[in-house]
Amino acid sequence: MIEKVEVGTLDMGELFEHRGVIYEVLYKTDYCVRCQYPNDKYRYRDIWKYLYTEFSLWTKVNKLSTTHKSLV
Repeated sequence: MIEKVEVGTLDMGELFEHRGVIYEVLYKTDYCVRCQYPNDKYRYRDIWKYLYTEFSLWTKVNKLSTTHKSLV
């Protein structure tokens, strides 16, 4: 089940989808949420297995009903 929520309401470790990409919440600050997502260009011995981005607390996202790491 997917529900539309503001990303600022999610807890650390929760998964969400935004524009076709699945993200994991790393931490929140007073004005943004820092997230990671898999690097689809990652190859053996490359440095970046994950890429990182920040979202405004008020960005609407699709919350996923699981926090299972196999999705990320």
